[in-house]
Amino acid sequence: MKRLAAALIGLVLVGCSEAPLRPSPTDPPRHVTTTTLPETVTTVGSEEGATAFRECMVSHGVQMGEITFDGQGRPRLDLAMRDVTMGSPDVAAALDACSEHLVAGPLFLGDSPVREEVARKLADFTACMRSRGVPNFPDPVAGFHGVGYPYPPDEIPYDDPDLVAAIAVCRQRVLEG
Repeated sequence: MKRLAAALIGLVLVGCSEAPLRPSPTDPPRHVTTTTLPETVTTVGSEEGATAFRECMVSHGVQMGEITFDGQGRPRLDLAMRDVTMGSPDVAAALDACSEHLVAGPLFLGDSPVREEVARKLADFTACMRSRGVPNFPDPVAGFHGVGYPYPPDEIPYDDPDLVAAIAVCRQRVLEG
């Protein structure tokens, strides 16, 4: 359960990151997890929903791959969006506009303890960000269920000079703490 919650948080926190957080050749190797991806990514209710989501994203200027489906008929948005710069404000705006095509998120699929763990980690991340010099970092979206961003994209202070360093520290503390 904690692994699933950590994997979910890891995916959603990527949305708060800007390009400078990409690994550099001097960064130490990152930890690898073996969490099954289809359980940790956003799902949509049908092939039509996946197609509508992709078309909406492309119409908003986000180039993404074709959406494929796993053996249980779930769309693999993680594969379709693997080359998308998730920290971009333009991508955040597109996700906000296009999320209406998404029917259910991964937290709908999990049990209550997973949802509670994710909510706790999001609150911990917010507290950490504020303690690391980003006082205007927003509270998590109430009732976040895994669709879209866990924080209001238009409230993330991208211009705060402490944002990038705080994300790096808080991501490690929240996920590994």
